[in-house]
Amino acid sequence: GQSDYSSANDLLCKISSSMRSWRPETRGIAIDWTAWGEIGMASRGSVQQILEALGIDMLPPEAGVPTIRRELTYGGTRGEVLVAGRLGAWLEETDPAGGLDTGKLNAALANREPKLLMVGEVKSARLYGGLEIETTLVPAEQPFLFDHAPDEGTPWLPGVMATETLAELATVLVARSETGHSSWHVAAVENEQMSGAFKFFRMEARTLYLNATITPDGDDLVAHTTLQSVTVPKREGLPPQIKEHFSADVRLTSAPVEGQNVEFTPPALESLDITTEEVYKSFFHGPAYQVIERAQVSDKGVVAVFSDSLPPNTSPADVESLVAPR
Repeated sequence: GQSDYSSANDLLCKISSSMRSWRPETRGIAIDWTAWGEIGMASRGSVQQILEALGIDMLPPEAGVPTIRRELTYGGTRGEVLVAGRLGAWLEETDPAGGLDTGKLNAALANREPKLLMVGEVKSARLYGGLEIETTLVPAEQPFLFDHAPDEGTPWLPGVMATETLAELATVLVARSETGHSSWHVAAVENEQMSGAFKFFRMEARTLYLNATITPDGDDLVAHTTLQSVTVPKREGLPPQIKEHFSADVRLTSAPVEGQNVEFTPPALESLDITTEEVYKSFFHGPAYQVIERAQVSDKGVVAVFSDSLPPNTSPADVESLVAPR
């Protein structure tokens, strides 16, 4: 019976939406409701007890009736309006990994060359949670951490490496499970937000909790990605603290992205009077991030030359670099 209801509701929605083109003078509304609490069929018999046992909230009249009134009286097209409480068992996955063969994909990623350093262990690809990956980093092992410590003795995950992480995460979402490679290419990282520094206190290892879902956008795909931390309180009985540090939309294209050429004649190196040593007297960056070799400041602007002899910023050094984080 529920599949019949669902099919009928879907048909009503499509017919109502199509009226905008073949009968624009008529306003069509499709209202699909769930089990009402206190009134209606579902409030009688054992239905209410069954839904409560499944953790599913019924629709209270004080929320449902005003919603229907508003939909009937408001003019214009307002898109979809959803009124819901807890959906309980309806949101539970029947497979903890979402049906993904995580062992196969993790093996492919482990054998991938070059390796995706910022992608650790694939945990699941759930219907309601998207792709979930956990990456544990040890600060003492990675130059991009121990050479990036704004607070002495406390490395911060560099923003450029967070961007690289989200780009690598997006490619795994469309990767072939046999090889770990994808035919899609990272074209841009858009709408990136930094919500708080990801710090490695006391030089201890921490885990990045990565999540991604994907939607089509014309001929492209856009991966909606997040990087979070999970902190377990020392006091028992308290819930874990989940904090989002970075998020971004990663645009993927089927064709490789062409590089841009800029007409520019660089100045002679000896004409730039500010040396690396002078620059990094004012900054905290260690050798892996001392990217400016020489610079000059004038009334026309600033010119800087990037070093071409930097030490590796990752260990191992020959890993994938999708967005050139240095």
